Order: sequence, then C-alpha cells, then structure tokens
Amino acid sequence: MYKCMYLIAAAGPVIEKIEIEIQVGEKAAEKIIKVINLSEEEEIVEDRNVLMRLKNILVPGLKNSTGASSSSSSSRSLSSRSSSSRSSVSSSSSSKSSSSSSSRRKSKMVDIIDPITRTSKRVSSSSSSSQPSIRSSSQSSSHSASSSSSRSSALSKQELYDIEFTKNHIHRHALSAAGVNSHSSAYSFEAIYNKAKYLANTVTPAVTILIRAVRADHKVQGYQIAAYFDKATARLQVIFANLAENDHWRICADGMMLSYHKLMAKIAWGIECKQYETEITAETGLVGQEPAVRLKLTWDKLPRGMKRYAKQLSELISRFAHESGVSLAKVKNVRNQIKLTVAVASDTSLNVVLKTPKRTIYKLGVGLPVSLPFGDTAAELEAYQDNWADKISYMVTKAHAAECTMIKDTLITFNNRKYKNEMPHSCYQVLAQDCTPELKFIVLLKRDQAQEQNQINVKIANIDVDMYPKDNAIVMKVNGVEIPISNLPYQHPTGKIQIRQRGEGIALHAPSHGLQEVYLDLNTLKVKVVDWMRGQTCGLCGKADGEIRQEYRTPNERLTKNAVSYAHSWVMPGRSCRDASECYMTLESVKLEKLVMLHGQESKCYSVEPVLRCLPGCMPVRTTTATVGYHCLPADSNLSRTEGLSSIYQKSVDVQETAESHLACRCTAQCT
Repeated sequence: MYKCMYLIAAAGPVIEKIEIEIQVGEKAAEKIIKVINLSEEEEIVEDRNVLMRLKNILVPGLKNSTGASSSSSSSRSLSSRSSSSRSSVSSSSSSKSSSSSSSRRKSKMVDIIDPITRTSKRVSSSSSSSQPSIRSSSQSSSHSASSSSSRSSALSKQELYDIEFTKNHIHRHALSAAGVNSHSSAYSFEAIYNKAKYLANTVTPAVTILIRAVRADHKVQGYQIAAYFDKATARLQVIFANLAENDHWRICADGMMLSYHKLMAKIAWGIECKQYETEITAETGLVGQEPAVRLKLTWDKLPRGMKRYAKQLSELISRFAHESGVSLAKVKNVRNQIKLTVAVASDTSLNVVLKTPKRTIYKLGVGLPVSLPFGDTAAELEAYQDNWADKISYMVTKAHAAECTMIKDTLITFNNRKYKNEMPHSCYQVLAQDCTPELKFIVLLKRDQAQEQNQINVKIANIDVDMYPKDNAIVMKVNGVEIPISNLPYQHPTGKIQIRQRGEGIALHAPSHGLQEVYLDLNTLKVKVVDWMRGQTCGLCGKADGEIRQEYRTPNERLTKNAVSYAHSWVMPGRSCRDASECYMTLESVKLEKLVMLHGQESKCYSVEPVLRCLPGCMPVRTTTATVGYHCLPADSNLSRTEGLSSIYQKSVDVQETAESHLACRCTAQCT
C-alpha cells in the first residue's frame, strides 16, 4: 500500500490534510469506503417507483395515460435481475412511443432508470451498420424519401472512399446458439454486462485508490477509484465515484476481450453512470489480403461542452488535412459514430481512413519508421527468438535500407538511377561492396554463358555463399557445400547471418554486417544495404549517397558519362585463357584508331577508361560499343605504349569517342 499526505490551508471548511492511498491485491477490498453494487441500484429504482406511484395518485388525470409506463417500469426493474424480461421491456417501449405527450413526458422518467433497452437498440444498430450489405440501406434511410437522386450520389461517394473490412473476430465466450446466430458481438458484450452490471457483486477489487480530504468537521470529501477484474469473462471494470454520501455522480468504465481479435469498452458517466455513454470497439481483420485494425467510437448523448470541443476538433482535423495533402471528402456517414481503419499497404506503409458523421478523411501509403512484423519480416524475426532489442533493431534497419534491383538486364541503383547492364559472359562484376577499409561484404554478379542466367556470390564474414539457378529453381552453396532447400533456414553458427527460402527464390540477411538482404530468383535479384552503410558502398549499385548525377564512378573514382563504360569498369578480369572460371576478358586502355586534330596538330589518343577486351589467344564472339574518354599525345611522340600507358587512367580527358567492347570470347587450343 502507498500512502501520501499533504497539508492544505484554504478558505471554507478547514482541510487538515489530503491523503492518497493505493492498495493492490487481496487487501484492496479493505480500503473500499463507498460500495457501489446491484443492491444500491435496485434501492434507487424502487424509491423512484414509489415516487411515480405517488404522483399517479396525486394527479388522477395522468392515471390512464401512464398505466402502461407504470407497468413497464416494474418490468424494467426486474430486467436488471434477469435477462429473460427483455421482451417485456421492448413491448413497453413500443407502447410508450404511441402514447400521448404527457405519457412521453412520464416515460422520460422511466428511461432514466432503464438504460438497457436504449443501449441494446443502439448497439444493434451500430453493429449492423458495420456489415457491408446492411450499411448501404442504413445510410440511405437517413436521407428523406423525396431526395432519392441525391441519396444515391452520396452513397456512391461513400463507397468510393470506403475500405471493405473483413473481421477476424470469433466469439470466445459461451453463449446460447440462438444468441450467437441472431445477434452481433455487441450482444455478447451486453449479455455479460447485464448479467453483472457491477463486478463488486462477484469479485473483489484488484486495485483501490483513495484521494481523501481530512476535514476538521469530519465530513467525508474525496474520490474513490476501484478496479475489478473478472478472469472468467476477461472483463475489467473501473469505477470512479465521489465519496460524498448523497453524491451519485460517477464514471463507470467497462472493458472486455471478446476474442483475441476484438475488444469492446463502454464508458458511462453522470448521475449513477446513466446520463452519458459511449462505446469503443477495437478489432483486427483484413483489407483485401493485408492485415488491418479498426477502431470504432459510438455514442447516443454527449454533454454540450464535449460537443463544442468535438466540433472544434473536427474543424482542426479538416484544416490539417488540407494543409498536409490528406484527401478529404464531405460524405454523410453513420450518425453518432467515428470509425478509424488502418490497413497494411506494404512492409513500411499504411493506408488510413477516418470516417466521421460528415466527413471521410483518408491517406494512402503513410510511411513508417519501422518495418512491420508481418509476412516476410515476421519470418525473418524468428531467428532472433526472444531478443527484443535485436528484433527492434532489425525492423528499423530494414525500413531504412537502400535497395538495388536488377530485372533481366535493367539495373536500378541504390540512388534509383536506371540503366542497362550489358554483362560479359562468365566474368564476375562487383554488384555491391563495402568500400571502407573493413570490407565487411562483397556481392558479385555473373552471367552464365551456357544458360544466360544470373548467378550471385556473396563473401561475408568467414563464409562464401553461391546462389544460382538449376533445374528451374535456385540452388545455394555455403563454402562450396550445397545446402538443400529442405534444410533452410540456415543460421550461421557464429555470425548473425541467416539464409532462408522466400517465394521462388533465396534470401540472405546479415544486417549486423551492413548487408540487409541479398535476394535471387529466376527473374529478379535485389541487394539491400543498411542505412548506416549509405555513402560507403561501391559497385554497379552505386554509393547510396543520393548523388544521382555522380552515380557512374569507376573503381579509381573517375566519373564517367556512359553506363556501359561504368558497368564494365567493375568487371573482375580473367587471368588466362585457360582459367577454370571461363572468364576470357581483361580491362585495358585502347588506342583510338584514327588521328585527331588537337591544338592545331595531329594527335594519337588512348582511352583513360578501361575497355573490355579478349585475352591474347582469344577472339570476340559478341561485342558492344561504349563511349569513353581519351587522352591525346602528339602523333610524332616517340613515347612507348608500355611507358605511356602506365599511368593513363590518371590522365585528363581530351576527347570522347566510341570504342568496341567485348562481351564474349572464344579461345584457341593453342592460347597461353
């Protein structure tokens, strides 16, 4: 128990001190000062019934018109004890609606002591409005019959901005078959609520909080907060009450878990918690095939002050929507209801729709700072088991990873620049690598000469991973040993590296090494690097620094203007024509076959950018052209080729010309 005291000196009754007591557990019941239970409610109801009967005797003119109301009030007092009297309540309410104005005035007194009928009607209408087939009819009925054309146009607008929400909810509470079939989940909430309106009758409080003023005149002043929890129905009830003896104003909050996919809550306040009431429903489901959640708030009557603030809030939201580019439509939605639907659009974005009685506000593709734990991300998080720090870190790094994609011959860099990669046969290209001195990873790309399909090699930590197509599937080797698909996912024994099957391909994940993902299937390959690797990568995928105009940088940091020349500069050349890798090409500076006039004299020029050429003893069988830069020397210069080309790649560019670049070679049997 926690107890705190404050000394107060103020005008009015002398308050010696203020005590705050908090008691949790079995002893919480000992701190209850004001017991609020069903007996108290029944006593109030009986007192009012006596007053009503007395009024009938004193005012004979109202006797006949209020007979039905008097009988209905007695049946309603019984309805708080037994749910079987629900039919008598509904019949009395129908007779009440057809009576005279004096009878209606009298019925209002009866309604104060019987919120159950009004609640069940409201819940029934709100729950039925959530069904797509019934929603349209309920909306159209809110319009006048004389304006059918405007009604249909408004409905079409609503359907345009609507999200079809499929519920996951299945009842977990035991109800009669008839009840489940004929009523919504709101009915089960009401059934449990009406069975025990106050949990104080059945369970002891779990927490009691007392805030009391100790007065010199010994009068009770302060507030009591009591929380009750019923495990059988997964129901939580919190009662906030004034400790003053004749003060019946209180707040009653009830929450219940109807299933693992649905929560409902009722908040009532005012005299005996009967003046105002709202209901809140939160549930999960699907929008299309993607996970979604829906939050719904309904009400019947609200205080004037709250309505005024709600109107101001609505205007503020509308103004914010216009300023932030959020879409807004004036649509007549369900009366006295606010509904928020949030659906997953992708791993890192959401679709949001907010529906108020007069407006529909929506925003598609709202970006998130983390990757949501659904689908592939959920499977990838399994490797971290119960390590929540690593899970959160993984979700954050995945959301901010830079992505490079290649489909067929078209490559999109980390900086989202697109170009065609004319790949040489059987020679590896550096697709992406860590270009810091640590060299944490390198991803190599090769096109098989026989099958014309892409292969990937990843060197990371102390492992070498190969991924390549075979028999219309992707096969993987780790350090030269083939790992069957049935043995995936593969977890590296020491490093935080995992390899798993995803769809038709295989994905490698090593975010702690800077490599978020490498994915390969028969048509696509992807490389993702973590956010902290931006600006520190190099290769075909670029630097991931956002500098699109400086994307084509060669290994020696020269900025080229041609995509072919740039892509070929990242080729790993073959060593000899008898190399087992069958890469028969090398990078070299080539001489321009024509003389050019430069500064008034004839000049011979050599490329300052490497060009792919077949090794000695091999001949090209497939070529392409690349525009490269050339550095020129006087034609009569006696500078030897060997001496002059030793530092040619550091020379300035004098002219831009095309050069023939070899993509595939065939070597003779006599090559060396």
